[in-house]
Amino acid sequence: MNPTSRLILIGTVHLDPSGSQGLDSVLNLINPKIITVEISRFSVRYREEHQVEWLNRLRMLTGCLPPEKRNHLQVKLLRAQLTMPFEWRTSSSFSGSSRSLAIDSGRLSQKELPSWRDELITRKNIARICDTPDIPLDEYMKARYREAIELLSHPDPHKFKWLDDEYWCWREKLLAKRIKKIFSLTGFLVHVGGWAHLVDHPGIPSLLSMISVYNPTRFLVIGRKFHRLTS
Repeated sequence: MNPTSRLILIGTVHLDPSGSQGLDSVLNLINPKIITVEISRFSVRYREEHQVEWLNRLRMLTGCLPPEKRNHLQVKLLRAQLTMPFEWRTSSSFSGSSRSLAIDSGRLSQKELPSWRDELITRKNIARICDTPDIPLDEYMKARYREAIELLSHPDPHKFKWLDDEYWCWREKLLAKRIKKIFSLTGFLVHVGGWAHLVDHPGIPSLLSMISVYNPTRFLVIGRKFHRLTS
């Protein structure tokens, strides 16, 4: 492949059950040697140490639910949340662990992940999330796909007010700084992260806006497929 830019951004829909297939397809097209991923090293290590325990506990607790609740949408989403993100699994499997770099800040994961066992994976929380409207997972994901496509095609600054928050703004700048540094050393880099970081609008302080000088090529992974985005 001869991309327009030597810096390529791949946007994903987090928790997408089919996303690993779409991401693997675009990585095979690009064939990168170095991949940076929107996950922290702390998150990778902590998840590797606790994922089996988390999922076993979730299995035990959902087994106590009425049969009609055991496959509730929110249970499926929680299970996906407790599993190593497909973005890291797919990227590290494709390029090898030494060439997949976790570049996100560990600040949030250090605060949140240790609390998951006693706050998320509890009878009380699972009963609470199952007491919400249930819809098929594919229907839920189609809505997330439509949202990503719509907001990347027609960005609405009001939908991205969270990027004005001090922490999230700092995080975007940190990701941009680390991508720039690695790109300056390698000359060809693929970054994998959530689709919202790829939004292109002068009024939105996204990751893309901070590295736009490199004219990055953007791809959006939608389930088993991917699309190249145009400016």
